[in-house]
Amino acid sequence: MKKKRLISTLLVAAMTVTLLGGCGSTGKDQSASGDKEKVTLQYFTWTSGSMSAIEPMVEKFNETNEDNIKVEVVLKTGEWQTALKTSILSGQGPDILHGVQDTVEALSNGWIEPWDNYLSDEFKE
Repeated sequence: MKKKRLISTLLVAAMTVTLLGGCGSTGKDQSASGDKEKVTLQYFTWTSGSMSAIEPMVEKFNETNEDNIKVEVVLKTGEWQTALKTSILSGQGPDILHGVQDTVEALSNGWIEPWDNYLSDEFKE
């Protein structure tokens, strides 16, 4: 069940970022499913212990999705909060992230936002 939830979370995150337009970095290569450019979404995590579960799911998503989306996992350890804040402040923050040190700071600075407005009522149920 946890695997399905993580895959669902990654898919929702990918769709959310796609809807926001321009949040992902576009690549130059064209995919086989049309003229759309491939979008690479960067997923930032600090939980090295879960990489054995995350990596196979991301690999499967990258191989099977038909929306020209590639998810790239970036693992930060140690002073991950500093690395995250630095990347956000320099305009190179991740598209998707797992955890912030201070949620109030992240929300008030616009670094993160609730997904509520992007999810249908049906999905929320």
